[in-house]
Amino acid sequence: MNCAGCNTICKPGARLLNCHSCEGIYHIECLNIKQQQYSSLSEEFKAAWKCPSCNNVIRRGRSNLLKPVRSTQIPLDDNMNMSYEIEGQAPISPTTPAASVHDCVALETGATFHTFTQELHKTFEEWRSDMNNTLTVFKENIKSSLHDWRDEMEASITKLNDDLKFAFNGFREEICTLRAEHERLKHQTADICDVSELKASMLFLSGEQDDFKKKVDGTIRQSTEQSSLTISNLETKVDYLEQQARQCNIEICNTPETRSENLLNIMGSISMAINFPISQKDILSIHRVPHAHR
Repeated sequence: MNCAGCNTICKPGARLLNCHSCEGIYHIECLNIKQQQYSSLSEEFKAAWKCPSCNNVIRRGRSNLLKPVRSTQIPLDDNMNMSYEIEGQAPISPTTPAASVHDCVALETGATFHTFTQELHKTFEEWRSDMNNTLTVFKENIKSSLHDWRDEMEASITKLNDDLKFAFNGFREEICTLRAEHERLKHQTADICDVSELKASMLFLSGEQDDFKKKVDGTIRQSTEQSSLTISNLETKVDYLEQQARQCNIEICNTPETRSENLLNIMGSISMAINFPISQKDILSIHRVPHAHR
């Protein structure tokens, strides 16, 4: 291969530097680096080294020492090397302590990390927006289901009340029939001469009427208590479902499904990946739901 500085063939055994960015090969003489300086360079510095041309592209506002490699070799003195400087900072050269070289690499790494952080933040913002939209749709579906369920319960309660009213009306009609029968018997017994038999019949009918009235009153009371208990239970269920609908629900989409999977462990892994750990005791229930297009 040819040297990117002098465009001559790189002979075996020559001391070379390979650019980490453009992968160009340079003689140390073309870079104005002495053999003593080259020997003092660390392997880490050699692996992360960038040629002056790549440094000019990455960093602006440098001194004139960042010009591309010269086509001819110039005298090897300490003033003509591959050093470069940043505004407000001292020059950095191969003879500079290793900490300065690491600072330069850290600046590049910091810029790359900042770009990565911005992209990651953008991705999380989009993911959070999608989650908010999904939660909004889920809440609307829950509210719609609750309204439908409440309408059905109200219809059931109305039907139950109508049935009870119909039963009470039937009891009243039977009582009226018994009273009419009792009056008819009273008129029939008026012509009976045997007062004792008439009195016994009246007492018997009166006792039967009292027993029937007690049975009717007990039945009405029991039906009323049962209806009140049923209505109270239904109201409690409605309140519980409304409270449950207000709890914090999360739907995570596009999670691969595997056999014998542990959803709690999957949720824990996701929470650790987003740096928001969630304990298993904080999860009331977790299950998979079918997709909307199925």
